Amino acid sequence: MPRQRHGGLNREEEAEFYLELAKMDRKEAEAIMQITTSWHEKGRAEGLMEGIKEGIKEGRLETARADLKKGLPEDVVAEITGLDREIIRKLKAELNRA
Repeated sequence: MPRQRHGGLNREEEAEFYLELAKMDRKEAEAIMQITTSWHEKGRAEGLMEGIKEGIKEGRLETARADLKKGLPEDVVAEITGLDREIIRKLKAELNRA
């Protein structure tokens, strides 16, 4: 069974994990590896989706800042970016302070 690093474990814990796996029936050990791998993959997928959402939000904020700097009205910026008008007002206030 190929070894792969399991997130969240330090080297000592990982070594202990594999020692315990080696004591088990092969099918049981493979089932455990499948479970831990699927948890790891699920966590990565959730993290990726969260990163994409955060990137989209940051892109909208950057677009709003650029549009406000160009002098576009708040309601137009809100429509373009899909951001709430209160957020647009806060961004405009931040830009005015800078």
